[in-house]
Amino acid sequence: MRATHLPLRPPRTSLIPTLVEFASRTLAANFNLTEIGKAPELPEYIRDKAIHAERRHMWHDVCSICQTWYVDGPIDEGGLGCIEWYDTLYGNDAVPIWRGLCSWGCVEKWDLSCDKTLRDKKE
Repeated sequence: MRATHLPLRPPRTSLIPTLVEFASRTLAANFNLTEIGKAPELPEYIRDKAIHAERRHMWHDVCSICQTWYVDGPIDEGGLGCIEWYDTLYGNDAVPIWRGLCSWGCVEKWDLSCDKTLRDKKE
């Protein structure tokens, strides 16, 4: 690893997953959402979130730190999440790799791990 990008946690944001994230995980893991488009009484925002959660559940992404399945990991206001840059054997310089994490708590653990890796590399 050559470098990292740590997203900045917005002020007053909890380290645990948001209620929307928790509800999305629960919906996708426990309900068949294929018929949700036929529920006109649901607000569009809820319907869109449920469809998005179901699609993400198909990929079953797990957190790189705690191995928890998640729908949407934390990102900063610019839309960036945790990114690591690596050099490859074929001359490509600083190839970005998105590091999927489930919560801001895991972002902090990842950041500490990256700091240690980069410090050890310098020594």
